[in-house]
This record gives sequence, C-alpha cells and structure tokens, in this order.
Amino acid sequence: MNHTSTPTRLSCRRSLLCFCLLLITIAQAGAESKLILPSQRQGIAIAVLEPNRIYLLDGMRNELVWLDTTGQELRCTGGFGSAPGLLQDPTALIASGGDLYLLDSGLARVQRYNRGLGLIWTVELEPALTGRFGTLTHSRLAMLANGQLLTGDIVNRIVTLYTADASQATPIIYPGHTAFSLIDLSGLVCTEDRVHVYDAASRLLYSCDIWGEPLLQQRIPEVQFQVVTTDGERLLLAGEGQVLELYTGGTEATWHSAPWLPAEITDAASVAGFLFLLDGRNNRILWERF
Repeated sequence: MNHTSTPTRLSCRRSLLCFCLLLITIAQAGAESKLILPSQRQGIAIAVLEPNRIYLLDGMRNELVWLDTTGQELRCTGGFGSAPGLLQDPTALIASGGDLYLLDSGLARVQRYNRGLGLIWTVELEPALTGRFGTLTHSRLAMLANGQLLTGDIVNRIVTLYTADASQATPIIYPGHTAFSLIDLSGLVCTEDRVHVYDAASRLLYSCDIWGEPLLQQRIPEVQFQVVTTDGERLLLAGEGQVLELYTGGTEATWHSAPWLPAEITDAASVAGFLFLLDGRNNRILWERF
C-alpha cells in the first residue's frame, strides 16, 4: 500500500512546487527590474535593441557600453578624442533599424554603430545655420523612418532636420515659428514621418510633420513628465510615479501608476513592450513591461 501511494505523493509535491513557481512568476511579471551600474560608470543616455541588449552612454569615460540585464559588460568602445569612433561630449543615444546612433555635441557629429558596437559611419553636422540662428548646440537626437536625422538644440530651442547623409540642414521648429512657442525642449522622438516634441515647462506635447507643420497639440497638466520615448507605435512619457501611454494615431491616453519610478529620470528607451529608464542620480537602470 505504501509502495502504491509513493508516486502519488511525489506527483502531488511536484504539482504543488510547479504551482508555487507559477505564482512567483506571475508576481514577478508586474514588478520592476533593475541593475546597479558600477561606480566607474556614469550613464547619461540609454538605448535598447532587445529586452536583453542594453546600451549605455558613459559620459565620464566617453564610452559606449553594451550590457546584458545582469549588468555584465559584453563590449565597450570609444574613449576621448576626435578620430572616428572617439568621443568628446556625447549627449544622446538612440536605436533605430537594428543599429545605434550616437550624438556627440562637442564634435557636432553623429556616429552609427551596429549591434556589436562596430562603427559603420560618422557624419558631421552643420555647426551653424545661415541667417539669425547662429551656432547650434546639438543635445537631442531622433530619426525618421526614411533615415533622416533630427537634432534638438535645448539652448536655442531649435529642431533641425538633416538629410540622411547630413549634407543639408533645415530648421523646422524654432522661436517665432507660428505653430510652436517652446519654453523647454525636453524630449524629441519620431514615429514613421511624424516628429514629436515634449515641452515639460509648458506641459505640452507637439506633433508635426517633417516640415514643422502642426498635426496635434496635447496639454498634459496633471504631471510634469521628464522624458519621452517611443516603441514605434506608442509614446511613453515618464515622471515621478507615473507613466503616460499615448498611441500615435490618436489622442487616447492611458495612465499607469508606477511608484517605483525615481524622482529624477535621465533618459528612457522602449522596446518589445518594455520601458527602460536611466536613473542618473542613483546610477542604475530600471525597467518594467507596459
């Protein structure tokens, strides 16, 4: 009798163990994850190609670093200098089409890397535009679906559109523009052929075409969000304790309570339903599925 009941007991134990593991998995699915960056790294921007491929722009060492979600460094490139592949004052990093694009404000150029951090090309940006705009300070970076680049000047509040090879530059948003009156150029992202600019000071999100003609203006009075990112279909705005999800084809908005969000967010990236956030003050990266 004991021999016949032993397999039953083992089966029950296995079932109970599987059930407990399932409960743990479900409980963890909605919880945020994080990795603490080492003290020798100081992140100023992040980009993500896949949920387990994180790229960190290190402003202290002037390096681009490839990490996994455990924090292990798989490869890094860069260093201080002006030769192709080197950096002087990197300010922004984005992922598009399976590659990475890094904006260096000090050198006024964009460098393109493949997923393994191999340098593909370097293009020089126009340091000054003719007329009344003067010298540009390149701080924000975005890319349209056709490969054209956009940079944002947070000092002069100018968004400039470049051809794919950066040989021609056209300001599309600037002070005095009839459609926009930016106080703070807090965020710049693109979806297909739309340009989205977030002004945290005015709590306004502008959407326009590639000529700067307005398509949509949304006021977001409840929360002063700090960063904006996109996964191609959605815009995600993040601030302390809140994430706002907007679908680019309309005005429908979904609010998400996120108590785990830090008081200050340095940068954000989104891919495959995950939102990644860089907490520069505490030198860590946080992420959760949305």
